[in-house]
Amino acid sequence: MKNHSYSSTPLPPAKPASAPDIVLTVDTPWIVSPDESEPVHRALEDVKRDWYKVFGHLPVVLSAPPEAGWDGPLLYFGLRANAAVEVTSGPLEGRERFAVGVRPGAAGRPVILSTGSDMRGAIYAAYAFSEEILGVDPWWFWTDKEPVYRASINVPADFNLPVAAPTFKYRGWFINDEDLLAGFSPDPLRENAFSNDMLDRICETLLRLRGNMLVPATFPFPDERCHELTARRGLIISQHHILVMGLNTYQWPKDVPFSYTKHPEIMERYWRQCVEVFKDKEMIWTVGYRGKFDRPFWVDEPEIASPQARGEIISRVIARQVEIIREVQPDAPIIANMWDEGAKLYRQGVIKLPPGVALVWPDDGTGLLRENGQEQTLGPAELKDATMRNSLTGAVASNLAGSAETELPFVPTRQPQAGQGIYYHTAMMRWWFNQLSEMVPPARIYQELGRFIRADATEYFLLNLSDVRPVPLSTDCAMKLAWDATPYRGKSDQENQTAFLLDWSRRQYGAAVAPQVAALYHDYFDVPSHRAELRQSDHAPHSHLRVLGSEIFPLVLEGTPLTDKLHADLLERLAVADTNFDYLTTLRAKAQALAPSLPPDRRDFFQSHLLTALGIHLHGHEMLAAYCHALLRLREGDRAGANDHLTRSLAGNESIFAALRLAERGKWSCWYIGEYFVSLDLSRDLIRRHAAAVRGEAAPPVRPRRYYPELYKYQDVFRKNYPLMYSPAESGSRP
Repeated sequence: MKNHSYSSTPLPPAKPASAPDIVLTVDTPWIVSPDESEPVHRALEDVKRDWYKVFGHLPVVLSAPPEAGWDGPLLYFGLRANAAVEVTSGPLEGRERFAVGVRPGAAGRPVILSTGSDMRGAIYAAYAFSEEILGVDPWWFWTDKEPVYRASINVPADFNLPVAAPTFKYRGWFINDEDLLAGFSPDPLRENAFSNDMLDRICETLLRLRGNMLVPATFPFPDERCHELTARRGLIISQHHILVMGLNTYQWPKDVPFSYTKHPEIMERYWRQCVEVFKDKEMIWTVGYRGKFDRPFWVDEPEIASPQARGEIISRVIARQVEIIREVQPDAPIIANMWDEGAKLYRQGVIKLPPGVALVWPDDGTGLLRENGQEQTLGPAELKDATMRNSLTGAVASNLAGSAETELPFVPTRQPQAGQGIYYHTAMMRWWFNQLSEMVPPARIYQELGRFIRADATEYFLLNLSDVRPVPLSTDCAMKLAWDATPYRGKSDQENQTAFLLDWSRRQYGAAVAPQVAALYHDYFDVPSHRAELRQSDHAPHSHLRVLGSEIFPLVLEGTPLTDKLHADLLERLAVADTNFDYLTTLRAKAQALAPSLPPDRRDFFQSHLLTALGIHLHGHEMLAAYCHALLRLREGDRAGANDHLTRSLAGNESIFAALRLAERGKWSCWYIGEYFVSLDLSRDLIRRHAAAVRGEAAPPVRPRRYYPELYKYQDVFRKNYPLMYSPAESGSRP
């Protein structure tokens, strides 16, 4: 059993503390009503697997207590378990409340009851039993942490978990920019971005962490099977800031005008079709008005130029969307996610929300919430220029261009208000942020979520964690806080971070080495590029490389003098790379020295989560620094020296791939086969092409730039059915 302390008030003990322990064995019967809902049964299937891992046999599952042949303890699971047991503490009340504890059974024999106030409460209770009594980590699949085999488990006779009310009403994940998941676990029918088997693992983990909602992919059609699985797992379906009303605008037909002001009938027809698909599912609707792909709508309607006009249209659209939703689901929760340009316009006061629509504030992609005007380090105009030079897709470039155009001379601060919510990131696919490794320190999570918790702005918490596996630590921190903020109140953000890192390290690596591992994680989050003043991560060296390659390399190759600004910019990027390289070299050496002291079965996770992350950062900065030196040599006309440094830059890039291979052991073989959002190969091929140019050779053949069109190519054959994926005939033929 776990040794865990709780700050909430526990239920009254069912037996005196001096009573003997209850002993569970492989044959201890489970009592589960056959009338439990499908989501509860699915959760119990997971717990059966946990039981098998611990005891080596599947459990004995009965629908009623045995009348003879067993006089030992019983385990009751499910929403209906409470009615089947003589419970002295009264029924559970409130949304998603649960309890796991020892109770007296009707026949006088001890019972461990795992139940809830509703369907999700019963699911949380089953997983809590697994975690607290069987010792199964909620992150077991992603961190490769298996429970210990046991012949029996002793449960104290007064064992009771507290009944805690969740801090955030809605808590869930957005599986976004899912290149790794799609490459590692493709859907064999090519009808989802990644397989539903993998989505099932994601649902399981989210429920084990007591989440209750999911945005299951970036650009799904409303009738894709990922939504069906999400609902059957007992999770609420939510939508992100692009997928408003469930409409997949990424696949908007090229021959259909995109304009609510000119063709509201088209938009409303599509919205109604989406609502019809979701009408029988538990939903949290997202309303708003944005353009095709992830960009402001005025990229498609440039004649709407003023903030006031833009805000008026967004407000009018939202009001109409709410009316359409209320016709079908009168009581469904509705949120407005003010991502990017929306946050600026709302702070300006030009967007008005109807009653009953919860305002959701976004962060900047690095964990700083934007209701107070926080922005990312590089301004939108700089990002726009960099993006154009990086030769990214026109849609992304126009997104940033549109963001830049919304810059207003005065954007007032807004404080979080009760009833509002948060859209947050622990992973962010953007030119300076993190797609392959951890970036957001726990202290920042406590700081930013804490501000909203203190203001009771706890209606909604959506966490973007991209491909899940790279960011379990920061995600675990955020989910624990979102479920129950009580243990963290009255402490500083740094105190909470120190305690969390120690607890995480103990859970993942054991108490003996936890302090040393926690110190490494602390230093990892203090890598110079991760610090608050810069907030850059694994993507940054590659973005800097491409900016320099587009802006400076052609000039120095031709012998054109650099302007003072360009020269200073080159030296600054070199200095940043050198600073990070020196810091990371020391930190990785410490981590490598500690690795042999870890339990043998935890070394692979230490490699994949920390050592590989350090390698990605270290060699990324090594690659960038060598490339900067090559440009400086080329500026002086030293082609031989430039070629030497380009060779070193390429070696740095190859070392990143070597670090990735070390995180692809066992079941994770080929985990990075789908990597194309950081575009490590794009960096590699850029260096190869530039080295050939320096040597006066023909450019080598290179890989094409991979991006969203490839990730969502499976949808191409279904475009004729827009805004749905399947035609009515196809839908009727599917099981």
